[in-house]
Amino acid sequence: MKGDEGMRRIVVASACLIALSLGAAQARAGKDDVQPVTWHDYFYVNIRSLDPATCGDTASSKFQANVFEGLYSYHYLKRPPTLVPLLAAEMPRVSEDGLTYTIKLKGGVKFARNGCFGRDASGKLNTRTVTAADFVYAFKRIKDSHLRRGMVDAFLADRIVGAAEYRKKTGRYAEGDFRRYDLDIPGLKAVDELTLRIRLNRPWSQMTHILAMHSVAPIPHEAVDYWLAGAGTAGGGRTVPVSKREAAFTRPEQLVGTGPYLWDKYEPRAQVRFVGNPDFRKRL
Repeated sequence: MKGDEGMRRIVVASACLIALSLGAAQARAGKDDVQPVTWHDYFYVNIRSLDPATCGDTASSKFQANVFEGLYSYHYLKRPPTLVPLLAAEMPRVSEDGLTYTIKLKGGVKFARNGCFGRDASGKLNTRTVTAADFVYAFKRIKDSHLRRGMVDAFLADRIVGAAEYRKKTGRYAEGDFRRYDLDIPGLKAVDELTLRIRLNRPWSQMTHILAMHSVAPIPHEAVDYWLAGAGTAGGGRTVPVSKREAAFTRPEQLVGTGPYLWDKYEPRAQVRFVGNPDFRKRL
């Protein structure tokens, strides 16, 4: 193939009727509404990141957005672009001073089935329901100094109360010491299972747009415990020594999202394959 090695074709196959380029927002049809087919597409780009916390380029974002979902999204028909709830149940309630965002989550949203949740009695992979704590955990990974700084962290900077201080504290831990995720960020609070509260240092009109980015998708702590600290072993299995752990997700099986697709295969600069998430919800 002619051209730069870094611009090879990436073949994307998805067992879904909807083109991947339309993104997660358009894949809401029920299982009985469409006949599954395979969609092929070509991209002359490299995927730099599989981890939403480190996403900083449009190519990686395009692929990750098929697996991960943010709190909000954009209505794909309305112009000018209009924000609408995605994993949130409603638009955020913003305090009069513009500093506090209270976000109610949709109930019943589940993560894709994954080994990090174990298996049921029949041997089938388990899942669990998304809670506000999963969003707090995601923000902590975004602010982790051991992870390559992504686009969301660049935008947020020190806007969330205590986030800049948290980032400095994470540097005191080894990359593989995930106890740093137990540290508190005062401006992030899971009020209850379905309520997230964010406090800013100063008003910022773009905050809701940031919450529409898939990089703030909920991340289950089980994914880190299982895939990054536990070598893909269930409770009681082998643990990876702290000195040999990596902080970022780098393989498809490690990616646990709520979106309509599962990242099935990844061959850098060659092939990417997504398959439909059989448990993906109908519109809530």
